[in-house]
Amino acid sequence: MYAQAEVARSISRLSPNMVYKFALSRIAGTGYLTVKDFYSQVGRYKRVLFNYLKNQDARDSESPHIYGSQGRGYLSRKSLTADIPRFSYSKATMSARLGDVYVDSLILFTLAACAVLACVFVFNRYDVR
Repeated sequence: MYAQAEVARSISRLSPNMVYKFALSRIAGTGYLTVKDFYSQVGRYKRVLFNYLKNQDARDSESPHIYGSQGRGYLSRKSLTADIPRFSYSKATMSARLGDVYVDSLILFTLAACAVLACVFVFNRYDVR
């Protein structure tokens, strides 16, 4: 699902502007990596909730125990208990986000150093006459 976005991200890293944007969005906790992390947490919650519903349905002897997207009316009709698992999104810590910015920072510093070296090279070749 994320392969195309990863390729686009890698190509856009050729632009210093985009590298800077990626670094700032990661520090701020927004952007592509945060959305990717959110969807992975939602996927884990979906599995936990499905297992919970499956276990609750297994307790009902009158249920036909048919699961799937077309399973309307085929699960237990009994009320659920109050211990339904709740979704809670846990954002990455600031230290983890700063660790992710390491590559972008390295790219920015390398591009800046190359620009300075190019300027020094051009300045040294200039003849004042």
